[in-house]
Order: sequence, then structure tokens, then C-alpha cells
Amino acid sequence: MEVHEPAHPLHDPAKAAKYGDAILTFYQFLDRWLATQIASLPPDTVLMLMSDHGFGPFHKFIHVNNWLREQGFLAIKPAWRARLKYAAFRAGFSPMAVYDLLMRLGLGSLKREVVRGQGQGLLRTLFLSFDDVDWPATRAYSLGNIGQIRLNVAGREPQGCVAPGREYEQVREEIMARLRLLTDPSTGEAVVDEIYPREELYRGPYLEDAPDIVFLPKRLEYFGFGEYEFGSHRVIEAMRRGISGTHRMNGIFAALGEPVQPGVEISGATLADLAPTILHLLGQPIPAAMDGRVLIQALRGPLAAQTPQVVDTPAPVSTTGAFTLSAADEAAISERLRGLGYVG
Repeated sequence: MEVHEPAHPLHDPAKAAKYGDAILTFYQFLDRWLATQIASLPPDTVLMLMSDHGFGPFHKFIHVNNWLREQGFLAIKPAWRARLKYAAFRAGFSPMAVYDLLMRLGLGSLKREVVRGQGQGLLRTLFLSFDDVDWPATRAYSLGNIGQIRLNVAGREPQGCVAPGREYEQVREEIMARLRLLTDPSTGEAVVDEIYPREELYRGPYLEDAPDIVFLPKRLEYFGFGEYEFGSHRVIEAMRRGISGTHRMNGIFAALGEPVQPGVEISGATLADLAPTILHLLGQPIPAAMDGRVLIQALRGPLAAQTPQVVDTPAPVSTTGAFTLSAADEAAISERLRGLGYVG
């Protein structure tokens, strides 16, 4: 994104001049390839194109645990070792600062080995981490990218201190109210667009595993730092290296084929709508428990006039423990995911 956006923190005019047409050229190549595939399809075939998210520029990190600490929701242990690490952290000794130094020394490849390899123990020894958090005095903490906050709930977390029920709701509402006031010190703009309690987004038997609060940063140009608990001593800071773009909430959906209504704009479609729409195209019943709806407005002919067939189905049966992988298979999958940056 630094190539296409002059306002991006990493924008380089020389790179923009050299690579500015690279994405367009590649998309044009894909369009030509797609045209050959479409020409070879049988007439009764429906082709669907979709993406599970969009894309856009990324400008700044939000270090959510630092914000929670500043707001009094997260506490550091009083022990001398934790306090020493905390003092060094506040002075700027953090993983991101060290990574910047390694990059300047030409040793940036060490990051993958340490952060996404087997070096978590070294990180925790040298830098402030969750090992240094005073959990009985901590009411909330953050894990993951974007903006996920979990409350330290008694009976759920190992050292939970927030009582379920009234106290839980009070703490959650307080955090959500303060998030609305979070601003970028360099611009003064509010950095949070939307805030949700988890039950507005999730449901089902695994609701308890979801974060208690989910917030979407402004335009998703801000991004929660999720590679390490305390990546930097700041709350908000401009990204200096690495990826220059990230996800957006809206992706694409397009369809082509005899049953598809050409030239129609489909608004309000979601990922969950694809499965029931595909079942309807195949003439199959749709389980009543399935999320989503049939995108009737995308269809024409008999399928557009036909009411989707919805059937009751038994409740899903838990398959926990019914399927296992060998140690070799698990290792192979983990290595592939690690190579993509999805697991530590």
C-alpha cells in the first residue's frame, strides 16, 4: 500500500514509480486467465467469485494491553523482577524497538525465528510479558489482532477476579465507554469506529471462548498489535516496517451462469449467505439451523421464483476426540501455518 498511497507512512516515490502498475498488471493477467476458464465452462455451470475480506492501507498500531494498563484495568506484579522489566519497558526496551535495531543491522530475519519460531521463552525472559502481569489485580487483557478484549472472569480464567453477572457487565460497559474516547495523540481523531459486546456478534455453544469485547479501529487503518503481549511501550504508534496494508470488512461477490441475473448489484450479502445460495442452486434442502439466506435477488428463472426448501435437522453432534491427526501430520500443518504467519 505504500506504493499506491502517498499519505502512507512508508510511501517511497521511487518505489511508486517502479512498481505502481504491478498490481494492476497482475489483475489484468488474472482477468485474461479467467476469461479462458469461463469460455470452457459447460452452459449449466454457475461460477462464483468471492473474498472473505477486502483490503486497504494500514498506518498505525494500537497496543491494547498498554491502553488497558494506563486505564487501570491491567496491573503489573509488585515483585522486583517484574518491576525492573516494567521500568525498562517504559524506557523503550521492547520487542519492536529491538526489531528495529536488528533491521538496521541487517538481521531482520531473526524475527521469524524468535517470534514465530521457538523463541517465545527468550522473549518472555527479556521483555515485559503476561508472566509479569498481576492477574488477581487485572480485570481485562487483550489477545489477537484488530481489537479483542477479554475480561479476567472469576471461574473462567485461572486467576480471574471479575465476578460474573453485575460486576462483569459494569466492567465491560466501562471499558467500552472509555474505548470511545481513545484518540490518536498525533491527530486528535477518535481511533475506534465500532464496539461490540460479544453476544452481538457470536452465538452457539462456543460463545464462552469468544472475546468479551470486539472493537473495529478507525477505517481499519489502525490495527491491534497481536504478535506479542507488550510489543511496544506506546499505546498508538506509526508502523515503520513490514506489511503496509491489511484487511477490510467488505469483500467481493460475483456470479455468472444461466440461473444468475446479469447486471444486478447485490447489496448486504454476507459470507454466511453463500452456503444456502449454493444449496438452492443445486436443488438441495437448506438446514434450518444454517446461518445466512439465499441470495434470491442474484437469480433469475425458476430458481428465482422458487421458495427455498428449508428442513429441520437434528442438533449437531460433537465430534470432539473423534478425529485425530498423527504427530507428523500435526507438525506438517503447523509448519505450513507458521510459514503463512498464522501460528507462533
